[in-house]
Amino acid sequence: MQRMTIAPNPVSQNFSQFLFLDKIFFSLKVATISILCISVLIKCFIKWNQPPPSKPKKDDVPSSQFSAEILTVETVNKAKWPEVIEIMNIWIKKSNDFYRDIHNNDLNSMLRAKRLKNDPAEIFVIATHIYCSIERCLKAKRPLTENSEENWDTVLVCRDRSTKIQAIALHDQENNKLAYLATHPNNLKHVKTKKTRTKGAGSKIMLHLISLSLKLNRALLLDSTDIAKEFYKRFGFEVIRTRYYYCDPMKLTMQTVKNLIQSKSPVYRNFRYA
Repeated sequence: MQRMTIAPNPVSQNFSQFLFLDKIFFSLKVATISILCISVLIKCFIKWNQPPPSKPKKDDVPSSQFSAEILTVETVNKAKWPEVIEIMNIWIKKSNDFYRDIHNNDLNSMLRAKRLKNDPAEIFVIATHIYCSIERCLKAKRPLTENSEENWDTVLVCRDRSTKIQAIALHDQENNKLAYLATHPNNLKHVKTKKTRTKGAGSKIMLHLISLSLKLNRALLLDSTDIAKEFYKRFGFEVIRTRYYYCDPMKLTMQTVKNLIQSKSPVYRNFRYA
């Protein structure tokens, strides 16, 4: 007897192949979904285990978020001195507005504070005096008197990222002495300026002058009011002789600066000089 051979059914073979491929595709889909779910769970786990971001203190939140790292110092040529004079006039008005606001426009309160020498707005009185002195110096294009205590020959400004001037200084290059340093009224340290302060403008100018002094290896001189003395002492300035008028003459030697840099003083933490 001849053995009969049955030819394979092509339809059945195709169907089997289809089922096999379908299983493969289904497995790939399940694997893809599983990977996506695991990645989402990992992200959620990392997010839940992260500590909440610390909220900055109100005292540390100026309306302008410019930091000292993005402030720039430049020398102003004589052609642009009228621009600085105009800014000084704006600052004088702004400082006077702060003063009157603190005293609620009460003349008796102003006179009483002046008489008792406990004026809560004293910082704005001193700032206005400095603004007026700078404005008069620039208008005259020379020191107010022939007294060597207030010589100057260079105008420096500190600008923020928007190019707005945040601080101004008059510097005597010949004697390496800071004649005047003024910051915007909004930047003065007072309860009224908590929300308007741009920090670091005055320090930026000081570090610029200290950098120049290091290159020349010359001491930096200045005269400081009582209210600003602690600010200058942070950089290493020391009172060098008895009081002149209402200011204390101060001096910063370059050896002091080098010692503070080596001891990693906070004020010189990111300081660079050639």
